[in-house]
Amino acid sequence: MTSYTLRKSDDKYKGQGQDLGVFAVVRALADGEDLVYTTGAANILALLWAAEKFDRLPIKGMIVSRETANGELLSFKPSS
Repeated sequence: MTSYTLRKSDDKYKGQGQDLGVFAVVRALADGEDLVYTTGAANILALLWAAEKFDRLPIKGMIVSRETANGELLSFKPSS
């Protein structure tokens, strides 16, 4: 992940669980290709914020998903 920009979530997503009211437009490199994606996952937003605050961007790794009883959980898997 090389950078991100926060955007305000649409009002239609309010009241759907753990809505933060924002989502991130994330820029990353995957196999040398520029990749842009969005995420509103609170743990990923916190990771991005901390990485920026502590001057750790770009950060190497990938976001992975796994099924839980409450749906999918996104987490960050660092790489060397």
